[in-house]
Amino acid sequence: MITIAIAGANGRMGQALLAEAATLEDVRIVAGTRDSSENWASDADVIIDFTSPVYSLDLLRSGKPIVCGTTGFDDVQFETWSRHAEKAPLFWASNYSIGVHVLHHLAEQAAAMLPEYDAEIIEMHHNQKQDAPSGTALTLGRQVAKARAQNFDDVAMLARTGATAKRQSGEIGFATLRGGGVIGEHQLVLAGPHDRITLGHASQSRQIYAAGALKAAQWLVTQSKGLYGMRDLVRR
Repeated sequence: MITIAIAGANGRMGQALLAEAATLEDVRIVAGTRDSSENWASDADVIIDFTSPVYSLDLLRSGKPIVCGTTGFDDVQFETWSRHAEKAPLFWASNYSIGVHVLHHLAEQAAAMLPEYDAEIIEMHHNQKQDAPSGTALTLGRQVAKARAQNFDDVAMLARTGATAKRQSGEIGFATLRGGGVIGEHQLVLAGPHDRITLGHASQSRQIYAAGALKAAQWLVTQSKGLYGMRDLVRR
């Protein structure tokens, strides 16, 4: 039996985590909100955090193992968060779906095999999502850049506008859509001169993310300090 503290329990993911955790017999849940006192997770073995970059950084003060799905970190914030892995086990993923992890793997392979094809990433989420492009889309882009030995920051085109938006050779383009209650859809389009390959994933329920995060939490409490991700969880 382990005790899992859920940060931001009133949010969309917080509610999904509570619902999914109710189906598990070997965990006890402590729910917290951003307005809770800072010691709400003091008795927990591990924290699951899908909140905001500022709040995620604040949670590091707990000294607990943390499973984090927060996106929207800037480079400095994420470096600060990641560095805490020298003191405690941390797990971060932009998406906790095993299917999305498979998509990332396939994208890396396809991009390496078709280096001359234009890479475009399309993502759509609900109309209340705060960050854009999504963390999952950015991770997908980084997989493509890695496969092609590119520096992601040098080739990422996060948006196109104006009269000088012609596509540059080697860039990785992003298109962001927001509307309705869409949970999450991602596509990688590899477009050549004579054909086009599309790899994609569509989430039908937030429970897939909740199940993955809870699985990660149960695994993380058995690990020593360090920074972990979905590949570590899936490869075990």
